[in-house]
Amino acid sequence: MKLAVKHAVKHVGIKCVCVIGPCIPWAQARSSLRKRLIPTLMDPRVLPRGFRPLRTRECKSTILADPYLYPHSSIFWFKRLYETHTVRFLKAALRPGGTLIDIGMNLGHFTTLGAELVGDSGTVVAFEPNPKLCKLVGEHLVTQGLGHVKIMNCALGSEEGSVTLTVPHGNTGHSFVAEVTNRHAEEQDERIEVPMRVGESELANIDTDNLIVKMDVEGAELEVLQGMKQVLREKVHAMQIEISPQWLGDSKVQRIHDLLGECGFETLSARKRGSPQPVDIRSIKEQQDVWCVRPECNPFRSSH
Repeated sequence: MKLAVKHAVKHVGIKCVCVIGPCIPWAQARSSLRKRLIPTLMDPRVLPRGFRPLRTRECKSTILADPYLYPHSSIFWFKRLYETHTVRFLKAALRPGGTLIDIGMNLGHFTTLGAELVGDSGTVVAFEPNPKLCKLVGEHLVTQGLGHVKIMNCALGSEEGSVTLTVPHGNTGHSFVAEVTNRHAEEQDERIEVPMRVGESELANIDTDNLIVKMDVEGAELEVLQGMKQVLREKVHAMQIEISPQWLGDSKVQRIHDLLGECGFETLSARKRGSPQPVDIRSIKEQQDVWCVRPECNPFRSSH
């Protein structure tokens, strides 16, 4: 009886926070809720685990999220995408009719936002090596009427072939290719053999005056960039890249710095608001996103 009452209280608490949460404008208040109240409500017997379609403030379409994954909890409780700086980047850089290349699609949150921003006349090409995510997200996008998204089930790298994708136990979205990173798999992690393609050939036919890249590849940044160097130099207008120094090491970070410079990009700090400042990626000590822009067409020059 006591257990039933406890479950009922949690059920009411979940409903209340889901109603009140989206109305809270203060990040500090939302953070306090996530630390103090929400953990007491997280009970699989009341709130089942798993992906479910949810709406956010940023997208008209629903996106798939699991409240037990930390980046997704913001979506479930507050109807907000977790990476607000990525939302800002895409809204500033993408135009209707443009093209988004989403390298590391994951659950497709920013693939979805990008597809809405470019519209039916635009294009989104999303690369994701995990076949389970490709199937799951692909089917969901169809239900949302986002048929102009093309999902490529492969990893990108500096050469053609195949690689072993490591899928961490309990965290599908943080998959990585151990062969090209300094990361190590755990015994309980899943391993999947996946094709590796070179971005140069996969993107050779892209023709647009608004080509934007969002890259989140969990430590394989250098290899992906090397495989699409000509595309970067000749076609890409702006990129958001996650830099992971703990997996890359100083040598690879230096090579990424040099490659971006050769291709004509300036690197800026990724920020939720305010004017983004130049940043030297060699000074970055912890994983963070940076914006790579061409000085002559910086989409944040007049952004406030």
